[in-house]
Amino acid sequence: MSRGLRSTRPDRRRALGLEPAPLDDDQTGWLMTFSDLVLQLFAFVLVSVVLSGGGRPSAAVDPTPPSRSPVVIAAELPSCPRAEERREETAAEQPSDAGRPRDAAAERLAAAGRSLEEFVAAEGRADAVQVAVRDSDLIVTLSDAISFASGSAELLPAAAPILHRIGALARAMPDFDLEVDGHTDDRPIHTGGFPSNLELSLARAARVVHELTAETPELAERAIAAGYGEHRPITPNADETGRARNRRVEIRLLPRAQAPPA
Repeated sequence: MSRGLRSTRPDRRRALGLEPAPLDDDQTGWLMTFSDLVLQLFAFVLVSVVLSGGGRPSAAVDPTPPSRSPVVIAAELPSCPRAEERREETAAEQPSDAGRPRDAAAERLAAAGRSLEEFVAAEGRADAVQVAVRDSDLIVTLSDAISFASGSAELLPAAAPILHRIGALARAMPDFDLEVDGHTDDRPIHTGGFPSNLELSLARAARVVHELTAETPELAERAIAAGYGEHRPITPNADETGRARNRRVEIRLLPRAQAPPA
């Protein structure tokens, strides 16, 4: 009876779950199948990563396609400093169309100035007539020694040949205007004909314009006269030498201003 009790104790303990059931060989077979599945899954993931380019590119492979290089270079040309410097140098070397008319006018003024200087020297009036050529105009200055007597607006005969020569030059340059400005010294004048130096200077300028246009009446359309009296001296009126320099008539030959567009 004791033996029967002993034989039933293990079964009762197994039934109560106190003792695990013995393992047999068939219960461990699924481990091999699961490990194979995990290995295949890892290999699949590895192959997918390699094929999708997720790995680092090789140093021998150029990631930029060669065919795109010309397009990138062409797009960067406008911002290239060297290309901009070349364009600026080329533009500086080529003459500007806007500057050509002005250069041509300056050349014509220079030629007229040389011709007039030679004529003045031939007349022996270089001490009384000054010719100055600038970029935009030509100025002929007549002193009172050759132009007018003191307090008078009657032109001296010695000035006529010079004025006729200036008129001939202006006639040959129809796209240039004439401006005649009269100036006096600071000594006041009170006569019946000229109440002030302003009226005297204006009368002298008008007389010069009349002489310039005597042989060429068409010059009157592009010649003007102005008088400034003693208000624009070129030197102080401190002595007789300074006053003599301020008593003058200036004749300007300058390009005609273009009319505004309609």
